[in-house]
Amino acid sequence: MSASLQTVSASLPPHCRALTPAPLVSEIRFVQYIETVDALLAGGHDSIAKQVADALRTLIREPDWLPDDCCLTSDECYRRHLLYADPLGRYTVMSVAWLPGQASPVHGHSAWCAMGVYAGHPTAEGFSYTEGAEPVRTNVHHCKPGDVDGINPGCERPHRVFNGSDETVLTIHTYGRDLVDEPCSINILFD
Repeated sequence: MSASLQTVSASLPPHCRALTPAPLVSEIRFVQYIETVDALLAGGHDSIAKQVADALRTLIREPDWLPDDCCLTSDECYRRHLLYADPLGRYTVMSVAWLPGQASPVHGHSAWCAMGVYAGHPTAEGFSYTEGAEPVRTNVHHCKPGDVDGINPGCERPHRVFNGSDETVLTIHTYGRDLVDEPCSINILFD
């Protein structure tokens, strides 16, 4: 098994491999978050994933700003909603709605990422990976609203998110690249 950049488009229903356009999110906290991410990127910070995760923690502290349309789920797979696409193509912000039992594959990222739990209690699993071997689960974290994580690009920290609870989970993701046309292209999967 080796890590490779790939999309899972062929095996997913159309709404799972695309972003659902969202209404304009004009909540002041969200606007301030976008301004903060813009400033961080302009400043050329080395630990951008951690810095954006810190800003995301402030954004999701009070979960009352996400429009209802950005919380819609799908019975077939988790559903992504576009919240913001940087006009310069530097990053994309989305909400992801997970029904009970829905999960991502084990993956790494081709760019930095910050993820925060807006609502619900997802589980995040971490894996170790050695070229030519199966990823091995190394830790399990039962998340709660307000939890955030910053993830650097690459295969050094493979992970999987899933909803093992009996409630809907909502997460907010900021990825360090333009994902409007191909949201799955951020993933480095293990085949």
